[in-house]
Amino acid sequence: MRTLLVERDTETIIDLKLKNLGYEDYPHAPNRNVFKQSVKTPEQRQKLQGQKPDYTLYPHGSSEPFGIIEAKKVGQDIRQAMEQGLKYANALNAPIVFATDGVFTKTIHAQLKKPLILNGEEIDDLIRESLALQYLTTNEVSTLDKRVIKSRDELISIFKIANNYLRAEGLKHGDERFTEFSNVLFLKLISEIEDIKDELGDPNSTSIIDKEYRWNSFKQKRGKELLSFVNDSVLKEFQIKYEDKNIFQTLQIQQPKTLERIIDELDDLQLTDINADIKGDAFEHFLRSYNAGNKDLGEYFTPRHIVKTMVKLLNPQLGEKIYDPFCGTGGMLIESFKHIKASMPNNTNAFEILKNHTLYGAEITSTSRITKMNMILIGDGHSNIYRKDSLANPVKNQYHVVITNMPFSQSTEYQDLYDISMTGKNNGDSICVQHCLKALKQGGRMGVIVPEGFLFDKKFKKTREYILEKSSLHSVISLPRGVFLPYSGAKANILLLYNAWSSKKNTYYWYFNVKNDGYSLDNHREKIDGDNDLEVVLSERKNLENEKEDKLIELGIRKISIAKIKQDNYNFVGTRQYLDNTYKSNYPLMKFGDVIDLLRGPFGSSIKKSVCVKSGFKIYEQGNVINNDFNIGKYYLDKNRFEILSKFEIKTDDVLITCAGTLGKVAIVPDRFERGIINSVLMRLRIKNKKLIPEYLKYIMESDIMQNEMIDQSLGTSIKNMRAGKELKELYIPLPSIKEQERIVKRLRGTEYMIEKYNLKIKDLQVREKASINSIFNSESQPEANKHTYKLRQKDYLP
Repeated sequence: MRTLLVERDTETIIDLKLKNLGYEDYPHAPNRNVFKQSVKTPEQRQKLQGQKPDYTLYPHGSSEPFGIIEAKKVGQDIRQAMEQGLKYANALNAPIVFATDGVFTKTIHAQLKKPLILNGEEIDDLIRESLALQYLTTNEVSTLDKRVIKSRDELISIFKIANNYLRAEGLKHGDERFTEFSNVLFLKLISEIEDIKDELGDPNSTSIIDKEYRWNSFKQKRGKELLSFVNDSVLKEFQIKYEDKNIFQTLQIQQPKTLERIIDELDDLQLTDINADIKGDAFEHFLRSYNAGNKDLGEYFTPRHIVKTMVKLLNPQLGEKIYDPFCGTGGMLIESFKHIKASMPNNTNAFEILKNHTLYGAEITSTSRITKMNMILIGDGHSNIYRKDSLANPVKNQYHVVITNMPFSQSTEYQDLYDISMTGKNNGDSICVQHCLKALKQGGRMGVIVPEGFLFDKKFKKTREYILEKSSLHSVISLPRGVFLPYSGAKANILLLYNAWSSKKNTYYWYFNVKNDGYSLDNHREKIDGDNDLEVVLSERKNLENEKEDKLIELGIRKISIAKIKQDNYNFVGTRQYLDNTYKSNYPLMKFGDVIDLLRGPFGSSIKKSVCVKSGFKIYEQGNVINNDFNIGKYYLDKNRFEILSKFEIKTDDVLITCAGTLGKVAIVPDRFERGIINSVLMRLRIKNKKLIPEYLKYIMESDIMQNEMIDQSLGTSIKNMRAGKELKELYIPLPSIKEQERIVKRLRGTEYMIEKYNLKIKDLQVREKASINSIFNSESQPEANKHTYKLRQKDYLP
């Protein structure tokens, strides 16, 4: 699957990374602390019994190893490398293990059997010796000074204060106030970084700004003198330094008192940590925190672990040109900068190439200035960032790598500049992808985040066909809904394309159905312990092509023929029609459409009026769903419309389910209600042939299988609208006897009562009973006669 995109051996990359981190592997060096394929003492060789770790790491001046690095061999799962590294670590009593292929790295504390955590995030690369030694007895380390942590947490509250000051200045738009505050914050941060460099006395570092223009030199000034000095001296000095007046524009603040107040609010903060490898991460922290609760910038942050995944998959190298045409605040380019810097030669020429000839980006809004500031703070690369509408300025054959999170559901008037001219609403989804592909050099590669609908919507068929004509579709990585929370509930995918404008084409591509990205899928997005599906994407095996289908299913991977998707409107979704999986149940299986009649309510003005009709069955206007209750109304018809709408009439024991808005809420129509019909947000499920009881059907529809099925069939960048339900009809559901259905319903109904009575305090009971609903669908003990080839990935729904 993912291969290194240059002819470099894994160990060569590791050697370079270790050198950049200050390790010494020269055999005759007095301070040598890296041993390759060997260990330091005869006793250690004896403990290993002839086996040789790829790398053994020692503290300077010590013979007791602290770490093992096991390089992933060609065709080897990185987890196998981790297991091998753990054996060496246990034999040598070394606490830390790194398993790596040079790009993707996993860590573990050998004694605690937990990954290494740094400042709340899992370490995903090699680390310097001084940091590694802090993990001798623990797997969690915080290097940030407590004052720095507190200061960063205070940034948003200070911005809110400053926001009011700037509003009073007449800055009406949120992005204007945000950018103005960012200008002042930048001056604070760059001054702290420069002061730390002076304190450390690094002879190889050059000063970005002299002391006379730093924060401490002007913070005590007052009135017009302060405003004049910042505008005419400090910002002017940056303009000269970077030869860019667009970044460091004169402040829009007119009243000196406003600037005084903002400076006073920021002055007591300590935002930069002397121990941090990346000194500009405080600004990134502020941008991420700000976007979590504000929409003023009209954009949202791509989660850092998603960005890192994309960068590692594309593996940009020094000497290549990397382009983000919709760069926002620069997250993709900044991560690419860090990735290249970690494994490039540490010399002036290499850094000059990285700073000035590697990273390219465009952003239509004034956020482009913030991108430039952000990049200066982390080490530079700002010089090729421009404020412009990329779609109005197509480029051709210029870049080796394109990496971006394109704007979703936008429209553009520049479609005539591209090969496929697409008009109408959301045509930007097509034009954005075309822009990215057009920008690539021959043989180039691209990673772009696209909305879910782009993969299957018929209006994008020609664009998908264009992709297959002009490049090789390597992977579709389906991200879970909620991955962009709290900014957006968008459902999205990563398209990974190789060999742009080349005759070399794939005959298949890989579809990864990511259910667990390592974080909770809610507004809190808290880290979840253990492996996640993104690691499966990153830790691919070279011989995956020969892997058995059952193993692929277990890994959440589908191998999809390009020829087959061409026969199906170039549908890029890894749908069930491309994969048959064995699924087992304790009960006979019946096709859903054979026992259930599905019908969605009418759209538009078909319903002239809708009113509440039944007490005891809670009903709300306009189809809004509240506590699983639905809008059921009388309908008033013109005579000539009766036949059209009468088929949407509901009756007792119909099961209703939401298919728009909040998807998947279920209720049963009670007896003794007035005449009513469903509307467009509801789907009516009517039982055929009395083979099901309504409550059993309700629980079936609330199971993980059916809920995920409806989500998979929904359109839109959030859960907005379910498709026709044709695929739902093709699913198979367990069909116990009526007596057994009644027993199942009685048990589940009793569980719901207990949960409600005890106010959800018996959460373990709830989890067990939910699993029992799902276990109706899956049972490993089922006799062969009751097996059914079920078109659904088995791993997702096992209890």
